[in-house]
Amino acid sequence: MASKKKHVKRTRKVHAYDPRLATARALSAELDAVGCLAGLMVKAVRDYKAGGEGRQTQDDVAKKAGVSQGTVSNLEAGKRVPQERNLTKVLNAMGLDFTEPGGAALKALLEYIRDHGKNLKQLSSEPPK
Repeated sequence: MASKKKHVKRTRKVHAYDPRLATARALSAELDAVGCLAGLMVKAVRDYKAGGEGRQTQDDVAKKAGVSQGTVSNLEAGKRVPQERNLTKVLNAMGLDFTEPGGAALKALLEYIRDHGKNLKQLSSEPPK
């Protein structure tokens, strides 16, 4: 004889709406999208600056900059922007000139993403008041 399964009613917990948390989540999603776009820009710079010298790989850039290949990969994927010192090393290794308007703008965008991402994570992890 087959046993019958008991039907268990599941209830969802209702949480109070926290506008700070909702705002932090929305801004975080938007910042992630901008991070991916900035990562594509970094990859485009790497490919463009290689020019006629052949393809410049992430590993080549990482060795020139003295960082891991994962650091370059995370930057290009828009997952994580490294700290100031390593960011400058990586972008210099790619041949990006910060005295040019495009180079300065890309570096400023990446710094903005890094700094505001930290603030959003802190805001979304704080308990509501």
